[in-house]
Amino acid sequence: MVEGETRLQDTLVTASGASLGGAVVIDGNLLVNETARILGTTFSDGGLETSELDMTGALTVGGRVRFDSTLVLDLL
Repeated sequence: MVEGETRLQDTLVTASGASLGGAVVIDGNLLVNETARILGTTFSDGGLETSELDMTGALTVGGRVRFDSTLVLDLL
């Protein structure tokens, strides 16, 4: 489901309720201004870099982890 504006091959496409089936390949950057919701498992073979991460549920890390700031873990 695509809502709002989407750029495909340097062309701005405005969509409301559009559905993309099959594989979507991005050969560059993906900028999400609001919320991105991914149903299912997300793989990041090239790594993940972010200034802020807020999540619930399980997180499995199968490689090296580096924190350049403070890591706070709260027990529930």
